[in-house]
Amino acid sequence: MLCKYMENSDFLGKIYLILRLKQLKKGDKYWHSFIVLMTKHNSSNFFLIGRGGSSGAKFRISLGLPVGAVINCADNTGAKNLYIISVKGIKGRLNRLPAAGVGDMVMATVKKGKPELRKKVHPAVVIRQRKSYRRKDGVFLYFEDNAGVIVNNKGEMKGSAITGPVAKECADLWPRIASNAGSIA
Repeated sequence: MLCKYMENSDFLGKIYLILRLKQLKKGDKYWHSFIVLMTKHNSSNFFLIGRGGSSGAKFRISLGLPVGAVINCADNTGAKNLYIISVKGIKGRLNRLPAAGVGDMVMATVKKGKPELRKKVHPAVVIRQRKSYRRKDGVFLYFEDNAGVIVNNKGEMKGSAITGPVAKECADLWPRIASNAGSIA
């Protein structure tokens, strides 16, 4: 489990409490460990650790890419486009298509590209969407195209370069994508 510490100016003193939550399911032991850290001086400050390749909190944005959408592949893996088949973290509701937005991890297949990438399911992260979404400062933002990059399950990129801008919401959430981004919008 990778540990990511969220930067905070109120983080004073040493950590004095590590709390592990266990969950049992039908006699089998399933460990769902969330480590909650509290600071010595400010016990109201909570930090959540262990999100793997992603860091930070995701804000609610307009979801513009339902299952079945074809998006451009913006990395140099050799894939031209990605066909979204599912969205990670969506539980669902009857007759509602799961939809993804900027910063969401999706499961996708390659429709055009290198033969070794086609006919396989790859995790990918959406980095741009044409559907406008609102930022906290009141600005509405949208991009020229829908695009994503192929990653592994930890959130590390399969390619080494990204063409075009990457949304700030995605860069805040996925540090490995931010490090390979040419520009962040």
